[in-house]
Amino acid sequence: MTESSTVDIKNLSGLRVGVYHPWLKVGGSECTAYWSAIALHEAGADVTLLGPDTASLSSLNEAFGASTKNSIGDKGIKFAPLPVKQNLRLTGYSGYLRHFDQVARQTVDQFDLVISAYNLMDFGKPGIHLIGDLTFDHKLNETVDPTGTVSKSSMHQLATRMARPIINHFLPKPDIRDLYQKGHQIVANSIWTQEILKDYYQISDIPILYPPVPPVPGNLDSESREPNTFVYIGRISPEKQIQKMIQILSEVRKHHRVKFNIVGEIPNNSYGQSIQSLVAEHSSWITAKGRLVGNEKYRELLSSDFGIQGRENEPFGIAVAEMAQAGCILFHPGNGGQNEILNHEALSFHSDQNAIAKIVKVLQLSSREKEDLRSSVVSLSQRFSIDRFKRDMIHVTSAGETRIAESFQGSVHLKGHHLQKDEDQGVKPLERTSQSIAARLLANPKEQG
Repeated sequence: MTESSTVDIKNLSGLRVGVYHPWLKVGGSECTAYWSAIALHEAGADVTLLGPDTASLSSLNEAFGASTKNSIGDKGIKFAPLPVKQNLRLTGYSGYLRHFDQVARQTVDQFDLVISAYNLMDFGKPGIHLIGDLTFDHKLNETVDPTGTVSKSSMHQLATRMARPIINHFLPKPDIRDLYQKGHQIVANSIWTQEILKDYYQISDIPILYPPVPPVPGNLDSESREPNTFVYIGRISPEKQIQKMIQILSEVRKHHRVKFNIVGEIPNNSYGQSIQSLVAEHSSWITAKGRLVGNEKYRELLSSDFGIQGRENEPFGIAVAEMAQAGCILFHPGNGGQNEILNHEALSFHSDQNAIAKIVKVLQLSSREKEDLRSSVVSLSQRFSIDRFKRDMIHVTSAGETRIAESFQGSVHLKGHHLQKDEDQGVKPLERTSQSIAARLLANPKEQG
């Protein structure tokens, strides 16, 4: 599968744009940061990608640009490493993000427009914030995803919990309502995320920007795939529900001899150790492949017959779309933004038993029926192409510029670079349900789907 590397949009000439990300490793939000920078550059903007000085451009290019022969450096996009302290153990996740905000604020005056490619940032002036998950609000995140806490020692959890109010007092985190009222543009990564934000914070103007999914190079035919082999790719952490996937496939093995390959770096903590123990216990059919990027990852996907995802209420799920685009017949929970990627009744499940029944049923299909299902999965996932993202990113940037300019009451702060929105260019989201899924979930956090 190939895809053109440029989109013919040249409308932001001379606009100085800073795209910020606090880690710039190889996750889903980093993919959004990477392709946001390229999209804006191809639209004529003078783009700088900013992240910690530990970031590796070669790793980013390998992870996100290999399949399209794109490179941040070759494109002429500048990279500005920020001197961020990495060893903030006591203050943890929240403390690191506040520290990153402080360092980043010293650079924002260099740009006409600033964009946070991962959640909210305290820029000190209006900007665009691409929401990737709900971790910026600890209470909301725990309500929607009670499993989403990182597995650490109880002493570390206690220390972090005690430190959080102190951090928030001296280094206040950005408040989404306050940012919105000051003219910032908040952008959701799915209808599901949009509904959560609208219902919880009572703010209305939240456009949707589905993340980009790099094309998978290679042959999607089934001939090169290992029959009845399942793959999971992504982070190895509690909210990803690795144990649940193993339990489901263990039950499936009572009917079909499936295998399971886990792709992702297993952390050196108690949760990681529990996963390692499970892999060792079931070593006859489970293999931990470790972290794979670029062509190594694509080879793994193209050799896999099926994919599986266990996380409930995934805000979007780039890995879900990536597995589907690679032709893996993908089973996933029937809720969250991931349901907007496939929305296929035969593949979405609402309980472990439902998942087992659906997987067994698909495994019993004829070869022709399975290939028809595979083709349907690939077709649905192609709505999230790189070219589509580039167009949508420019539209979101235009809308954000307009909103920010209005907050300055006619200021020439953004030089008046605006686009006419083409309704036919963007991904058409699924229609909203008559009753908000998000409203039901927030009213009853235990309700799934």
